[in-house]
Amino acid sequence: MESMEQRLDGYHWVHTINNAEVVTAALLWGEGNFSRTIGLAVEAGLDTDCDGATAGSAFGALHGTSSIPRHWTDPLRDTMHSALLGFDGVSITSLARRTTALAAALPPGPDLKK
Repeated sequence: MESMEQRLDGYHWVHTINNAEVVTAALLWGEGNFSRTIGLAVEAGLDTDCDGATAGSAFGALHGTSSIPRHWTDPLRDTMHSALLGFDGVSITSLARRTTALAAALPPGPDLKK
């Protein structure tokens, strides 16, 4: 079987295709372990900050926040720091609720089961 690196040779290190493959592999090979999943995404050595964040976000969406070890979340103190006016110091929980409410208000997407 051809390796990911061989198959994607020639793509820039920040290209979407090779980084999507890294995140997918990390989610599969992370075996339901948050730390292992983001570690694998970063160890691939491409767009490390984005791949780690994307793998962690997808992991949380798939497994729920209770599956993320507290040593990753406690230091954040439920607070986001941002240079975006009006959002520095906002609680992560309130942003998650806001995002969920906005998503719920969207019209339904296409039926992909057809």
